Amino acid sequence: METRYLSKCHANWVSEHPLKAYEKLATHELTASLHAANMLFDKAIPFYGYSFEIAEILLNSGCYPSLILHHKLALYGVSLAELYELKNQPFMKRQILKRAYESIFQAQDKSDQHVSEEKMLTCLKSISKTLLTPLSLSSAYYSSANSH
Repeated sequence: METRYLSKCHANWVSEHPLKAYEKLATHELTASLHAANMLFDKAIPFYGYSFEIAEILLNSGCYPSLILHHKLALYGVSLAELYELKNQPFMKRQILKRAYESIFQAQDKSDQHVSEEKMLTCLKSISKTLLTPLSLSSAYYSSANSH
C-alpha cells in the first residue's frame, strides 16, 4: 500500500485550485525545512509529503512547466528519503524514492523493481540540485506552453 500524505479532499482541492496549491508549496516547504533543521523529523515528514503530493498532482495536470515540478519532486523525494533513513525506515525510504523516480521519469511498468535504490537516489539528487536560473525557467515555461 502506498503512503498518502494528502487526504482525498485536499488532493481534489489541489486539482481544482492549481494556482493556490502552487503557492502552498512554498509554505509547506519552508515549514518542513524548519522542522527538519530543528531535528523534528516527525513534524517535517508530513509537510514534505504534502509538498511532494501537491507537486505530483500539478505535474500530472500540466498547469506548470514540468522542469520546475521535476525539480521540486526530486527535492521533496530526496528530503523525505533522507528523513526516513534517519528514522530507520528503509521501506518508506524506498517507497518514496520509487514514487518520485516514476513520477519524474513516467515509468511504463510501475511494478519494475529493477532500478536500484542507489540509482534512484543519485538521479533524484542530481535533478534536485539542478540550478534553476531565470533563463532556464522562462525557456521551460515557453516550451511547456507551446507543447499544449
